Amino acid sequence: MRQTSVDAYNYIKDNGLLSKRRFEVYDILFKHGDLTAHEIVSIAKKDYPNANQTSWNARLSELQKLGCVAICGEKLNPVSGQYNFVWGITDSLPKDYKKPISQQATKIMNI
Repeated sequence: MRQTSVDAYNYIKDNGLLSKRRFEVYDILFKHGDLTAHEIVSIAKKDYPNANQTSWNARLSELQKLGCVAICGEKLNPVSGQYNFVWGITDSLPKDYKKPISQQATKIMNI
């Protein structure tokens, strides 16, 4: 692993730049190396028993938009026979990313 990725990880961790769930996904990738979403969920279920696959996949997309993780390849899933993206951390700090406001929140706020 590159030193710049280690430095970015430590800075993100020390300064709380990611939400709890996003950091958990980022932390798994940092500690275990490049993984598919399925592999991340498998590891997360051991460490975070209440995790569900939808939640973890959504965090990967958010981390990608923030620039903290990137798709770095594909791997054949032996169970499904399909190719899955392999995700890895980058050496970038999170970009300013705002979660889109939901339709329900828009109605409540009268926007």
